[in-house]
Amino acid sequence: MLSHLSTSLPTASLIAAVAPSPLRAIAYVLAALLLFAGFWLVLWLLPIQAWFRKRIEENAECPHCGSKDIRNSHIQGVIDRWRKKIGLLPFRCRGCTQRFYSRSSSDEKNPAIAPLSRPI
Repeated sequence: MLSHLSTSLPTASLIAAVAPSPLRAIAYVLAALLLFAGFWLVLWLLPIQAWFRKRIEENAECPHCGSKDIRNSHIQGVIDRWRKKIGLLPFRCRGCTQRFYSRSSSDEKNPAIAPLSRPI
């Protein structure tokens, strides 16, 4: 019975129809790796948790330790400039010295944030 079944199904042509060529398989794997790397790059460039926090003008506290003693941090490169263009500004906690980003409707030179940069 099985010998009759194996002769009726051409397995080689079935596998050839389903399986891609080796070059196409390599292209699929490389495309998947590029998409995966691009996804993680976007997550690294954009601190998503900062979008869910309250604006710094509403709740000026460190997300790591909860201290209210924070200051503006310096912009340290191209990525920080891109983040600033979409409204995420860098801040630093004076208590735990951790750097974090927060949404802000103000620019660095705005007087609304100026009290954050003065020592208490």
